[in-house]
Amino acid sequence: MILMLKRCVLPPLYLSAGYKKGVRPVRNWRNCTMVAIDLMVYSILSVGSRPPALSRIIVQYAEIVCSLCLPYDVNQMSVPIANVWVPDILINEFVDVGKSQDIPYVYVTHYGLVRNYKPIQLVTACTLNIYNFPFDIQNCSLTFQSWLHTLNDFDLKLMRSAEELKVDKSVFMNQGEWELLHVLSKYKSFSLDNIDSYAEMKFNVSIYNIIIHYLLFIYGNVYNFLLITALFPIIHEISSIRGILEKKDKCRDIAKEWLLVGYVLDVLLFRVYLVAMLAYSITLGSLWSMCQYA
Repeated sequence: MILMLKRCVLPPLYLSAGYKKGVRPVRNWRNCTMVAIDLMVYSILSVGSRPPALSRIIVQYAEIVCSLCLPYDVNQMSVPIANVWVPDILINEFVDVGKSQDIPYVYVTHYGLVRNYKPIQLVTACTLNIYNFPFDIQNCSLTFQSWLHTLNDFDLKLMRSAEELKVDKSVFMNQGEWELLHVLSKYKSFSLDNIDSYAEMKFNVSIYNIIIHYLLFIYGNVYNFLLITALFPIIHEISSIRGILEKKDKCRDIAKEWLLVGYVLDVLLFRVYLVAMLAYSITLGSLWSMCQYA
């Protein structure tokens, strides 16, 4: 058993021998390290004064562990993320630290590609336009860039094409009042001192309100309010008629009972009909407003 443990432990130690994670792992310092970024939105938790957005951000690092030589029959292996070099990529719109899960391992391929699939829950600042509420479309920006490394050190690119990223909703969970419209991406390089240039990848996440939630909420409250207010006169009328019948006739024969029941049903159906017609008129008014807005 001791020999088997030694054989299992020695290969990882041998593969990482001589590797220093503190420096950028390239064969030639003139070579630029490519960092491929992908973004997949899982859910919009809420939108308010501090709108959190739950998103999964997939980042790939190309040619990270160039000095690592895997055996011929091994295509990839998982190593602790603390043992590999990680670029200093930050999100500019990061407002608060979310409850992101810690992924301790990354995949390293036999040709030096490191796959770091990290889910991030972040609180970001969005541009809220409430003038067209509830027909508004909100835009949330996520800007990825390096804090220190210039274009001479590493560059950014998309893992997929911009069109695939725009229409991808495969993992989005529609469980609230917000729907994902699309995700746009834009790459640019900028310079602060006209000497060094930096790479920047910006994602625009567009979301919009699901109007049916607001309509159902409004109609439900109006319907419940009118129905509850209609019950109080009915109860009052029932008690009044019962009092009149008890005073005039102590027997309360079957004919009078059927008269009471018929009157109550007639009043109830009439009031429910009025409530239904009112909700129907509200629906027609909302439909007319939507047609006018379109």
